[in-house]
Amino acid sequence: MTCSCSAILIGGTFDRTAWSTLATHGFLGAFAPKHLGGQGQDFLRAVHLHEGLARGLDDGGLLLAMHAHLFGCLPILLGGTEAQQHRWVAGLATGEQTYALAMTEAEAGSDAFTMPTARPRPTARSFAKSSTTFVKR
Repeated sequence: MTCSCSAILIGGTFDRTAWSTLATHGFLGAFAPKHLGGQGQDFLRAVHLHEGLARGLDDGGLLLAMHAHLFGCLPILLGGTEAQQHRWVAGLATGEQTYALAMTEAEAGSDAFTMPTARPRPTARSFAKSSTTFVKR
């Protein structure tokens, strides 16, 4: 697979042809379950697939987008309902939908890991407490 990094940088475009090629070869849904359109690989295998691709592809932006897209599926797979997984992961795995992360937090900027949270003493129904600023689509 080849893509023109200079054309992307100069023209400010996203290479949809390369993105479609990644989808066709299963990279966008490497660890999504097969019944959701993915390859059903375990997490480590998916990382190895991406590492191999990174060694041969010279477009760092496309790689970053692919990694964000792939690992953006993870919260839905781990915590989403079956209906949510069918609605979102299936399209993400095939490349029909694109994952993006857009956020800003009052105390953390775009660094979600520095958001202040508090968790009361663990019980059967304890939840982390935090505040968030949210971006509408």
